[in-house]
Amino acid sequence: MPPRRLKLQGLLILILLALISAASLLLMPLETALPAGVDLPRAVLIVQPTVLLLLSAVVGWWAAPKVDLKAPILSGLVRRRPWKASLRCAILPSVVVGIAGALVLAAYGAATANFFADAEAALDPPLVTRILYGGIGEEIMLRWGLMSLLALMASKLPITREAALWSANVLAAVLFGLGHLPTLYAIVAAPPAWIIATVIAGNAVLGVAFGWLYMRRGLEAAMLSHILVHLFAAAGALAFA
Repeated sequence: MPPRRLKLQGLLILILLALISAASLLLMPLETALPAGVDLPRAVLIVQPTVLLLLSAVVGWWAAPKVDLKAPILSGLVRRRPWKASLRCAILPSVVVGIAGALVLAAYGAATANFFADAEAALDPPLVTRILYGGIGEEIMLRWGLMSLLALMASKLPITREAALWSANVLAAVLFGLGHLPTLYAIVAAPPAWIIATVIAGNAVLGVAFGWLYMRRGLEAAMLSHILVHLFAAAGALAFA
């Protein structure tokens, strides 16, 4: 039986979400990360992430059903079929991962506070960007697009489906961690090895957790947990300020 692909309306919704998440980058002072003497408008600076997000939405739409990875809530909505059970199943694990992820961010912040001092403020994204680009955009890019594609590639190997999914999850999570290095180098020209390792490891751990939710509860659970990480972290920062 052929894989059941998300209807075209679902893909269009993901594309719309991708565009909204990319647009939220306009709220950041991206030009401060440019080399001296280079002057480009913010709209130009978000072209690359926008293209990657759109490509990821399409790649995931094609690859995810081939390895039984899903967006069950979105699929239910566009097919006019029950979706509330999928939402209920997603809430508790997403909240747990959200709390754990916020604690990871707090530990990371405590470990690096003295090193970064005020340098991080120059590129510190507002909460709305963390939610839209981080919680939605990065999940479309890293889980829906990249992890689905990696899982499909791994499924061609003589390994079980579970092994293929976990291999894709870990690799996508490591790439998720590596993807934060450009921001690090924009803040600090020559960061020490322990800072680089901390950035990669901290984000990779979160990426594995989001990937696990994607595998077990669907894309929306990964998005929800990623959003909650930032909301809980922001609430904690206000509470202990």
